[in-house]
Amino acid sequence: MAKVTSSDDTTPAVGKAGVEKSGKNAGKKTKKAKKAKQALSDAEEQLAKALKQVEKLRSTVELLEGKLEKSKAKSQQWKTEARQERTKVAKLEAKLRRAKRDAPVDRQPPAERGDLPVDDPSVPDASWTVVRLRAAAREKQLPGVSRMTKSALLDALRS
Repeated sequence: MAKVTSSDDTTPAVGKAGVEKSGKNAGKKTKKAKKAKQALSDAEEQLAKALKQVEKLRSTVELLEGKLEKSKAKSQQWKTEARQERTKVAKLEAKLRRAKRDAPVDRQPPAERGDLPVDDPSVPDASWTVVRLRAAAREKQLPGVSRMTKSALLDALRS
């Protein structure tokens, strides 16, 4: 029996349904196979990215849970401190009420306004403001009051 060999030394490509391909497309992948392989590699890349993202999110969750536990502990501490401070305030308020109740009461009526001394000199001096000096000069009908300095107004009113 004679052995049949092909003219080229390559093995023939087998396509769908086990049929050998021959000619131009022998040994080449079909477009569908290329697309399927590309889709598979894209899906694998997306899966890898998603896994990285999941890992990152898990670490973030762990970090946030740690912060939450810390915050809860601080909250408990602050609540205890607040409770203690409220009891201190209540004790101090009670002490204040007792002190007010036991304190002697001074029954002197408040001073009336007429009893207070009045420091209003009728003679102008350096403590008067320029506005007050000008008003006094206008009452005396002195000319050129608006252009005078404070010292000039004092001299004019004293004479």
